[in-house]
Amino acid sequence: MVTITNASPSLPLDVASRLEGLFLHIADIKQRATTPPALNDLINDFENVAHEYIVVFNQALDKGKLKTKDKWQKIHEAVDKLINEWGTISSLVATHDLGSSYLSQFDDFLEQAKKDLGLTDPKDRFVLFPTFGNYFAVTRFRYSTKPFYMFRLPISSLSAPWEWSVIWHELAGIKVNKISKQLQSQIDKFVGPNNTNTSKPNEKKEDRKALIDELFNRIINKKNIDEDFQNKLRSILTRITTFQETETKSWSLDWLEQLYEDACSVLAFGDVFVFVLEKILSRNPAKLSSDRKHPNLEIRLGVANRINELKKGSGQPAKDRTEELADKLLWDFIISQKDNPDCALPVAFETLDDVPPARKTLIKAMEDFRDNFDKYSSSSDIFRNVITAFTPRDQIYYQSPPTDIAPERKRMINEKFSFAEIKEDVDSLLTLAFSSTDELDINSHNHIPNDPNESTATHGNTVALAHSKYHDVIVAVHT
Repeated sequence: MVTITNASPSLPLDVASRLEGLFLHIADIKQRATTPPALNDLINDFENVAHEYIVVFNQALDKGKLKTKDKWQKIHEAVDKLINEWGTISSLVATHDLGSSYLSQFDDFLEQAKKDLGLTDPKDRFVLFPTFGNYFAVTRFRYSTKPFYMFRLPISSLSAPWEWSVIWHELAGIKVNKISKQLQSQIDKFVGPNNTNTSKPNEKKEDRKALIDELFNRIINKKNIDEDFQNKLRSILTRITTFQETETKSWSLDWLEQLYEDACSVLAFGDVFVFVLEKILSRNPAKLSSDRKHPNLEIRLGVANRINELKKGSGQPAKDRTEELADKLLWDFIISQKDNPDCALPVAFETLDDVPPARKTLIKAMEDFRDNFDKYSSSSDIFRNVITAFTPRDQIYYQSPPTDIAPERKRMINEKFSFAEIKEDVDSLLTLAFSSTDELDINSHNHIPNDPNESTATHGNTVALAHSKYHDVIVAVHT
């Protein structure tokens, strides 16, 4: 049985056994001679915080009034949280062991990005560990005793150096974390600290929730929405009266932070980055508007173009509200912080003669990408190059991919995987599952992706979810 600490709480047998497995794996990883000291420090920090978290969590349960079964379920949720976090760390360890030869090529660019963004001050020393993931992202481990960041690069970017310009955007997240108070002050100065909340002064949150709950109740039960009720709804749904005011208030701290990060890459690479940014974001633009944290594609590109022109010395006045906000909220902030050692952005003030070799290399790759974007590579050449480069010669059997799927392949029926059960159209192929998992986790059973019998509607923080066939459930939620 695992011992959490000297003050170890009494834990149910199945909870303790899960924790024992977790800490055994932690101990095994710590014994690896190849683990670098900084990463080993992070593992130790996680181990310590995991011990403490379980003790504190169990104490909180004892103070509450939950039933025994509910307590048991809650502490399993706490263990899930720890295991998920350990999954992030263990994948970082595995990538370091298996991918260091690939990751080393990014070192010069990471160092240059730190210089460009003003992240080289000795008092700002932090550990930055690159790894591979599904997308570009920076993760900060808040429980680490030293500033420790994990920088994810998508494995698909290895042969796409034009995408490496996003490194500047992601490392700008570290800068933003450092200057978030100054960014918030910039918003407060522009719209006023009392105007960032769009609620009426005397309007209670509970009253708004009650109205929304009643609205859903009437819709679900097919009740009449009379004029008196409509007037009550109108009082909470039309609090912002002008488009200009709406757009101003949209520039929350989240938006300003995102656009500041975009600006860091724009200032580092100029015109060509705007082209690359548009291509990257356009792959799935729906994700940009899935929440209010990210501005939509039009605004992001509009601000990027404006910042690029301002750096080049454009004296043209703003032609629309987005450019006006880019000027007064973002560019004015960058200019005002030029002499502030904590907030200065060095790359914003360099000349064309100052562009360092590392960035020139990426700019050339980005220009080549832009100039050849409409040209198509031969899939046969790509497959042949990969096979000949990484497969022993005596094992190579190469045949150019046919223009259509061979009849023999269509007749092959595999019980585990086959195209025979689906229509050979784009939408059907996109919903095809290459693997399936039957998890013993109730949290994964509350939604069936791409369920044709499910209907979802969203507005702000209000969500309506309905299943009409397999799950005879109708849900309306307002948070």
